[in-house]
Amino acid sequence: MTEQYDYVITLKKKDRSGIDLIGFLLYILGFLFFLRFFAITRNLLDVLFAVIVLVFFIAKIRHKKIRQRFFLRGGLLIIAVGILSMHRDFWYLGVFYLLAAFLESYAKTPLEIGFSKDNVTVNSIPRKHFTWNSIGNAVLKDELLTIDFKNNKLIQQHTEPYGKDMEQEFNDFCRTSIQGSR
Repeated sequence: MTEQYDYVITLKKKDRSGIDLIGFLLYILGFLFFLRFFAITRNLLDVLFAVIVLVFFIAKIRHKKIRQRFFLRGGLLIIAVGILSMHRDFWYLGVFYLLAAFLESYAKTPLEIGFSKDNVTVNSIPRKHFTWNSIGNAVLKDELLTIDFKNNKLIQQHTEPYGKDMEQEFNDFCRTSIQGSR
């Protein structure tokens, strides 16, 4: 989030295994794509790209085994570059891999909600802005953020741990901001 916020609340990370599985499947498909085109065209660059994708794939499996945080975007970008540069008839696959590379990192980043004196912003695609006069109540208690809107919409999400003092300070800030918007 680039704007200045008085409070930025980070929501709990969700399970990313589905995203990782899709990424690994895309790696395998990219590897097979380059091998198939090598069989057809005998272009050694296809083998080079296949080997690079395989190296990325093995590195990511090793990172996963030792439980390090990892992103698949590097390998997906290499696949996209290989497709777009050598196999222009399949440009749509290259664009798909580019989109997958950028969306993968976004999908793995925990969602943040910024609270300023003017508004509340949810860091999502697209970014959502809410004015304080549209909010009836906002409370952070026991790692649970609840935002109750005046139109009966409710956002309730688990957050990263914050101390009791910070929770009280945040709740006072929200109460003051809501009362100031009336």
